[in-house]
Amino acid sequence: MGNYDSNFKFNKISDSDQTVLDGVAAGTVTASKAVVVGTNKNVDVLAIADLKLGSGAGTSVTSSAAELNAVDGIGTTAIKVLKHTVTAGEATAGTVSIPAVLTVAGFVCTILRAGKDVTNKAAIAGSTTNLVVATNSTDYVLTENDVIQAIVWA
Repeated sequence: MGNYDSNFKFNKISDSDQTVLDGVAAGTVTASKAVVVGTNKNVDVLAIADLKLGSGAGTSVTSSAAELNAVDGIGTTAIKVLKHTVTAGEATAGTVSIPAVLTVAGFVCTILRAGKDVTNKAAIAGSTTNLVVATNSTDYVLTENDVIQAIVWA
C-alpha cells in the first residue's frame, strides 16, 4: 500500500499503519483499529470516555445515557420553569401575569407564603403565553412576597 505526498511523491504506508487499517469494515468499530465511517457517515457503536461537543475544546456532556434517554422520551414538548415573587403593585391589583414564553397547554404550580403552601385557594390559569395567578374571593388574597413557582408546558 502507498500514498502520494504534497510533491506527488509515492510513499509506502508503514506496516504498523497498515495493521491499523487491515480488516476494518466501513461503518463498524473494531478495537485497536481505525474508525472508518460508512457511506452515510455512520458508525455502529462507539464507546467514549469523555464526549465533548462544540468547537475548540468543546463542552463535556455530563448527562448519563439514562438521562439522555429520558429527555428523548419527552419528544418536542416545550417546558419552562417559572419562579416569581409578587410585587406590591401586583398584590394591590389582585392579579399577576407571568410570561411563560410558550403557549401554555398545561402547568403545575405552587404558591408559598412565608414558606407555607397556600396554593389550593388561589385562582390559577394558563392564558395563551402567560401563567395567571389572582385573588380568589377571600379564600386567597394575592400578597406581596408570595413566591409563585411553576412548570408550564406547550
